[in-house]
Amino acid sequence: MSKIKSLCPTLEMLDGELLSIDKFPTTKKNSFACRNSTDLVNQFLEYFFTAYDRDRSDLEGLYHSNAMFSLTCVYLSGQISSGAASLKLYSNIARNLNKAADFAKTFERLFRGRENIMEVFTTKLPATQHDPYSFTTDLIYKTDTCAVIVVTGVCSECPKSMLERARLLGFTRSFSLEIKDAQCVITNDLLHLYNSLSYQEKNSFQVTKEPAKVVEKELIPKPQSESEYNELVSTLSQLTNLKMEWAKKCLEECAFDLKKALQLFADLYKGDKFPVTSFLD
Repeated sequence: MSKIKSLCPTLEMLDGELLSIDKFPTTKKNSFACRNSTDLVNQFLEYFFTAYDRDRSDLEGLYHSNAMFSLTCVYLSGQISSGAASLKLYSNIARNLNKAADFAKTFERLFRGRENIMEVFTTKLPATQHDPYSFTTDLIYKTDTCAVIVVTGVCSECPKSMLERARLLGFTRSFSLEIKDAQCVITNDLLHLYNSLSYQEKNSFQVTKEPAKVVEKELIPKPQSESEYNELVSTLSQLTNLKMEWAKKCLEECAFDLKKALQLFADLYKGDKFPVTSFLD
């Protein structure tokens, strides 16, 4: 490509691909150092982020026994998300070298071995949902035995209850992979987090995926008519002293399963999650 450009310096398009605009190189959403590695990258990312959002224990076999993981985070001011942003949860395990007051912690916060990494994923980091349509992917290095992939995008912290608001975070994740016998394992994983940028707040999670249908035996039949729904809401309201709109929220959260709604109410009530105005006088 560079040789062709040297011979034809004014060339702006080659084989249908735009090379430059007004003498400036064009930018690409995704860049691959090796073009025939698209399937490898797509399959790896789909498996990793699906498992990371669903059940992180499924990722244990994807990490090398001596793999390393570290996390950094930074607060960005002047964004839509800045007012309510809090990265304290991540700062407690972050390995921000330029902010480290105690360098001993920089060794502690470099997590080594798949068991330690899985413990961090399952006990120290909140549940998330990633928006794959926000991803920008770069395969910056690739050989027959290793690869380096960098992914930038947006994820949402999953609220622990219906009373909490989902929070968006921007992220960049860098993976170093070892490739052997057409299989790859992660040898190094670096995660960088920040409160989402204003354009990410506006443009993320615009495309929703249909949830997989799970067929299960229903021990308690669901209400079939509007009157039955209203009767169920009224029943929960009487049992809990919740106002009708709050009783309805609990039932909607539990797919109108009264037993599950009562359990949800008990959990939220113990945690003092209901405002005073949610109860009947």
